[in-house]
Amino acid sequence: MTVIGVSWTSIGSCYTETVMQQITYIQLALKSDCRTVMRKKPVQQRSRQMVDRLIEATGQVIAQHGLDAVSTNRVAETAGVNIASLYQYFYDKSELIEALLDKASRDTVRMFNNNLATIDLQMPDTSKLLKIAMTVGLDFLRSNPLYMELINNWHRLPMHRLLDPLELYFQTLARQFFLQHLEDYAFENIQAKLFVLINSALFTMLRYLGKENPLLKEEDVVDALVETIVLSLGAGAVTKASRV
Repeated sequence: MTVIGVSWTSIGSCYTETVMQQITYIQLALKSDCRTVMRKKPVQQRSRQMVDRLIEATGQVIAQHGLDAVSTNRVAETAGVNIASLYQYFYDKSELIEALLDKASRDTVRMFNNNLATIDLQMPDTSKLLKIAMTVGLDFLRSNPLYMELINNWHRLPMHRLLDPLELYFQTLARQFFLQHLEDYAFENIQAKLFVLINSALFTMLRYLGKENPLLKEEDVVDALVETIVLSLGAGAVTKASRV
């Protein structure tokens, strides 16, 4: 059984791998995937800085004026970049938005890693771990006007550019967790289960955040997601402490 090309049964030194090391694998995978298709790749530091300003400016326009306000002229003006220079690197506004989503995915993964890095993955309480991760994610997304505008328009955007790295991150985190709790879980069809559970959680959170006046309380939604995941994973629903 493998996740990200690594056998789950090849434990050995894997116990000593930190989540940060695992994130390095994700970053390398994204880099090799050439996710952002650009007219020209920036090579010199000055051009890279200009491209970064353009991507940041795209986010500023969306956060302040909404997705429909994005245009290449407006982004160039906000970034303080000549429109001709913009067109050297981006064909149109859709490429700017795709580059922004790629950046948002990296920033979100970094946020999760920073907030979850201190969590002891040897902790047997799966429910507590899941609740922390979901609460951190919801708070982060809600506090950022850019992300809320993207979420409100998710059906119009190539959201896989944001969600695919998050799925990969949580697959990696789950692998790290399961390596330390091999005796507690039945691993039959675990990859398929993780695919369904991770994507279900991500889309449920997006749908919940996208509702202007949700009828359900956030705590109830989180609790329902946690219960669903724990029950689906089988033996992990029972902690070591409860079996003593």
